[in-house]
Amino acid sequence: MAVTLGGTLVTIDTQPINQTDLFTIIIGNTTPGNLSTVTGTFANANTLVTGSTYSYDVNSYINYSFNPTTWANSPDQNLATFESITGGNSVALYSIPEPSSLGMLMASLGVALGLQRFRRRRS
Repeated sequence: MAVTLGGTLVTIDTQPINQTDLFTIIIGNTTPGNLSTVTGTFANANTLVTGSTYSYDVNSYINYSFNPTTWANSPDQNLATFESITGGNSVALYSIPEPSSLGMLMASLGVALGLQRFRRRRS
């Protein structure tokens, strides 16, 4: 099977994304003599990071030559490992979520209130 990519990739997140979420967009055939081929890229994933990995959106990356077996056998399943995987025939999306805006607001409020406690008062 041959797949030619083009157009724009659109993702809709209906649930919170976790730090290690990996989404396989296309699962290529790995049967010897019947390998899938993927050519082209999505229009909105055009900044090459390294090898076959491109940036997508703010904190997401697409690997156009992803090998799920290499990923599964890797002791460190992180962005560096994701970027280094080549030689596969699948397309995968790896997402690194941004911190929650509400969580950041609460943390900064806690710091501000904590600093008020240690402020010296004038008599």
